[in-house]
Amino acid sequence: AAIKSCPEQAPILRIETGMHTAKIFGIATDAACTLLATASQDRTVRIWSMPDGRPKQTIRLPDERERGGAALSVALSPDGRWLAVSRGGGYVLNDGTKASVVIYEIVNGGKAEFARRIEFGSRAISLAFSRDGSKLAVGFKGPKGVGVIPGSQGLAVIETASGRITATDRDYGDDGYGLTFTPDGGLVSVSWDGYVRRYGSNLKLSTKVKAPEDINPYSVAVDPTGRMIAVAGRQNYAVIMDSAKLKLKARSLNRGLADVEVTGIAWSSGGLLWEGATAGDAPDDRVTILRAMRSDGSLATVDSIVRSPNRVNNLAACGEDVVYS
Repeated sequence: AAIKSCPEQAPILRIETGMHTAKIFGIATDAACTLLATASQDRTVRIWSMPDGRPKQTIRLPDERERGGAALSVALSPDGRWLAVSRGGGYVLNDGTKASVVIYEIVNGGKAEFARRIEFGSRAISLAFSRDGSKLAVGFKGPKGVGVIPGSQGLAVIETASGRITATDRDYGDDGYGLTFTPDGGLVSVSWDGYVRRYGSNLKLSTKVKAPEDINPYSVAVDPTGRMIAVAGRQNYAVIMDSAKLKLKARSLNRGLADVEVTGIAWSSGGLLWEGATAGDAPDDRVTILRAMRSDGSLATVDSIVRSPNRVNNLAACGEDVVYS
């Protein structure tokens, strides 16, 4: 029985390419933007130094069936001490695997060392650290997802140092794709069930509203002051809301490009809201678009438009700028 419970011990040949070889699902930076972490379907998490972009470390996740080793999401604590990764194990939860979040501590001159693994009954698809790094929020797949154990959807908050779960909210009707902590210690989440939720510093639900303008919420970001949040949902614009009451304040400007989907947002340290968008369905006709908006939704920079067969998946703030995958 003990042997059966052990991970697969057979060696697996892997070639170090110095880069990812499959889709990058997640991207994260520390507050000083000295570290960048990327999580990929190729079963690796890579840590890079910034701003030079040099590779620092490659973390290889255990190989499992059914996309089990894929890294789905990644987060770095603002002080750069903690790294969290959600694994794709449990893609089908009756296959003997477990969905999990793995936490690493970054020590010894920037090397990430395994700290703990926390198992769940649903895939963790979004991660966010609190401003002091003491808490990690986790958003889950479900309850409509394949193989999700009933009651495992929604949101959980973990104490980073111990791995203890300190708060949960299972009253979610669909995937919880976006999370962000606010400067006052509160938390905002968005879900494909159509709701934006605000939790106070005690992590109890304080406000829950339907996303404005029929947005199907996918990502969320908070401005440096904590007074406003932005929500995007694969429409051709994002909405800007009051952080406390979740009231609509503005929407970002759509410049009339066809078939645009805003798939990533991030608020820079200087207060600009960056959008990452993709236009065009066919890979040969697809372009990526980066634009910076003011808090009233007006355009602050000229659009950066690059022809690329790939879609924008995620944005992360890097000082006044952003990085994207």
